Amino acid sequence: MSCSPAGSPRRSRSPPATSWSPRSTASARWNSAAAEPPRARRPWLRPPFPRTGRRRRPNPVPLVQITLAKGRTPEQLAALGEAVTAAVHESIGAPTENVRVVVTECEPDLWFVGGESLSALRASGKR
Repeated sequence: MSCSPAGSPRRSRSPPATSWSPRSTASARWNSAAAEPPRARRPWLRPPFPRTGRRRRPNPVPLVQITLAKGRTPEQLAALGEAVTAAVHESIGAPTENVRVVVTECEPDLWFVGGESLSALRASGKR
């Protein structure tokens, strides 16, 4: 029993006359000028943003990360955060409420300068 309508010849499944070939060169990827590119046939391959560039936020949210050796008072750290926030606001114009400052304190035994720990350098008077 045949699946083709009565009176029509059965055709073999061959590729269409215009097909995309990954093995062909970049300049001759299409067999015909009328063929559409694969990106038009596969919309999920389109980039999420226009090719002109990414969308920009109207108000930037800068993040400043600072790593210090332990040994400063909370007042000094608060003054540092305020000064960095003001500097970012003045330099790039970001609103002060959008500026994020993260201060990470590190143990002097885990901070190395030139192969020596910071605690050893402080003890020897070099730092």
